[in-house]
Amino acid sequence: MRINEINFPYYNLDKIGKSANTSPKTEYYGLKNIPCDYIEGSPDFQKTADTLRDYLRENYPNRELCIRGISMSEHNRINHTNLCADDLIGIISKIGHDRYRPDINGQGYENEQNKKIDFFAYDVFPCIDDSDLIYFFMSFYYFGISNHGEPSLLDIITVYDRTKLNMIEHTYKGSNDIKRDGFTFKNENKHGSVLEILKIIR
Repeated sequence: MRINEINFPYYNLDKIGKSANTSPKTEYYGLKNIPCDYIEGSPDFQKTADTLRDYLRENYPNRELCIRGISMSEHNRINHTNLCADDLIGIISKIGHDRYRPDINGQGYENEQNKKIDFFAYDVFPCIDDSDLIYFFMSFYYFGISNHGEPSLLDIITVYDRTKLNMIEHTYKGSNDIKRDGFTFKNENKHGSVLEILKIIR
């Protein structure tokens, strides 16, 4: 396992004004009531996704990966904590994941089939030109606005060895859309499935 920093210079809120919440609202990314200023001043998700893709291609060619993004503001809100990124990186490096309080509600792990899910993550095959990687960053940003009134930016990315995980297909109540972003560890050596922990610098 490695712990490194990755620089995303275009992944910030520098273009967002203090009055962004009061700007006219629209539907965007399938979400309603998104203030237009948050759309117009959003980070450069494409350049950020390209930077991450290039990093993974260079360091993990021909590997099957899963990446899990963590926003510290979201993590602390859900877990009722006040951790910094370095604190959580220390926890992940010891136990292999950030869900040290799985009993906390509001994490979205309840599903129609009552299947166990250890964590949500995003499949990545670095050798393939994955144009969807941009949504890895966009989803946190816009769902944060929709759910809590302000955008969420990632602070940590945990890189997992995909071959040491099981993908869990599941659905949510009221939807027939099959989700494939849930994973469980194949064995108890959860720490051994982590290839790298990236602390985002912006």
